[in-house]
Amino acid sequence: MQRFRIIVWCLLCVALSSSAPGIVIYDYVGTWPKSWPRELEPLRPQATSIDVGTAIQEAHYLISFRNREQFESAWPFLIKVKSAEGLLILERVPFKDMRIVLNSGVCILAPSNGSLQWPDGRSIELNSELPAIIRATLQMLPEYVAPTKSGDWAEWRRDRGGQDVHGFIQRVRTDIVLVVDGKIVDLNRIQLPKDVTDRRFDSN
Repeated sequence: MQRFRIIVWCLLCVALSSSAPGIVIYDYVGTWPKSWPRELEPLRPQATSIDVGTAIQEAHYLISFRNREQFESAWPFLIKVKSAEGLLILERVPFKDMRIVLNSGVCILAPSNGSLQWPDGRSIELNSELPAIIRATLQMLPEYVAPTKSGDWAEWRRDRGGQDVHGFIQRVRTDIVLVVDGKIVDLNRIQLPKDVTDRRFDSN
């Protein structure tokens, strides 16, 4: 399958009232880590990957499904990629992420691919080593972290102002957004974890 890449340059304002330039890369194939369950490999051609390289850095993987059988076959393996502390979020259709519209399926919010290079030459893999470091350091895995002036990592939250950030904000938790249409994605036919965040009836 031919792969297409579109690079969109953008300027975003972050919660800290500072602005930073960056790039958002759309890749019309699934680029998630090869360490994810091999049963997800056949889904790569029908996925869209968004690498967010702004002040907040993360990866979004949107997967649509041809029919209910294909989704239900993949669901037990999709839920495995969610972090233990991660959220399963229910959304109604149509669901829009960046400029991609999903009428059923999943959107996986995950750490960025690639590595983080420190000035002293050390390198950390963002989608594998960094979450492990954060869990060991903070004894939990928040959604986002940011480096502090002292060189440590601290939790960063969108709803908390005045945070001491000295570098890019990194997603370290993997959450799953389940886009429910009632046909391909039917909640009565799949097993859900105990804690679910239901946003289907939130007002826009």
